[in-house]
Amino acid sequence: RASPSAMNAPFAPLSLGAAQLSCVLAIVIALLQLGLYWKNRTHTQYGWTFVSVAGYAVISLGYFVPVLPPGLQPYWPLLLALGIQAFAMGGCVYFLNECGVGHRAYRWGVAVWSGAFLLTYLGVLWVTGQPLHPRYLLLWNAGLMAASLAPVLPMLRLIAQHRHWAHAVFLLTYLGVGSAGFLATSRLLGSPVGGADGASFPLIASVWLLMVCVFLVSDVSHSLQAEREHAAQLRAELADQAQELERLHALERAAQASQAAAQERARIMQDMHDGLGSQLIS
Repeated sequence: RASPSAMNAPFAPLSLGAAQLSCVLAIVIALLQLGLYWKNRTHTQYGWTFVSVAGYAVISLGYFVPVLPPGLQPYWPLLLALGIQAFAMGGCVYFLNECGVGHRAYRWGVAVWSGAFLLTYLGVLWVTGQPLHPRYLLLWNAGLMAASLAPVLPMLRLIAQHRHWAHAVFLLTYLGVGSAGFLATSRLLGSPVGGADGASFPLIASVWLLMVCVFLVSDVSHSLQAEREHAAQLRAELADQAQELERLHALERAAQASQAAAQERARIMQDMHDGLGSQLIS
């Protein structure tokens, strides 16, 4: 009941194709974000968007697998839970960073909640040979999604303060993806709460991926612009330093010429003094 084949039935071919396309797009974006984070370790937003997009890619793996082998079916909810946690946690921490809000308490809370669930799931599976009942999976999913509402109030404050349209679009997309994701993943975990239609989640998630692409392009363009401005500033500073050095060299040459003239005058005066003295003696 928790295998990927359960989620393929409600999808029309077009919806299934869109879901598979969004999965491939998520993998590509996740690799790009990982590469950017690897080169810019201090820029943690790249890392958290990688976590979120990679989690969605893990969730979407079922769109490519018609039926799991019987030996792997009990472990599919576990892999799906890891993807759900990464998807929700990465997006939540990203928004908390955008709002300038600390997220240590959120990360510890999610770690404890998910760690207890994973240990319970594995313990029940190894002892009884059967996965947990869907109601427990749904309870864990609901708790995780409830914790993901942490950035909503700070984001609303940020929108009220700056009135920037991008923040409002981000928030609406975040809430839409969270709602659709809760329903879709609840259905994938075997609960009837998610309903029969699973097409909304990949479609709304595609909007989230589009927003990640916009963030990626915007951030890279801003970084390139900042580098160009920094390079122009360095060139201007180097030109000013070159002019200053040229002025100092000119002053040094003038000082050397003046010193040479003074030395020449002193020599001439010394010669005149010595010549006059010798004449007086003669």
